[in-house]
Amino acid sequence: MNLPAADVGLAVSGLIQTICDIASTLIVIYVLLDLARNFMRGLPDVLIAFHQALARLFEPIFRPIRNALPDLGGLDFSPLIVIVALQFISRLVA
Repeated sequence: MNLPAADVGLAVSGLIQTICDIASTLIVIYVLLDLARNFMRGLPDVLIAFHQALARLFEPIFRPIRNALPDLGGLDFSPLIVIVALQFISRLVA
């Protein structure tokens, strides 16, 4: 069964947009868990494990951006930059 190229293109575009949206949401969750972990004691083990899994996923992406940015006094804008890039990619393929 052959699908028209336009249908395949729309499917790929939708897939890329969905991946970008999920990644953006996971980055926001990662940042919120990072804040909670830094300011709260006694976070449930499942949240700590989820935070660590997200760290393994996103830290390799954030690290080069952090290295390229000037020292901003402890503020980390790398997650925001990645989210903006993901939104740009999502809009580009739309």
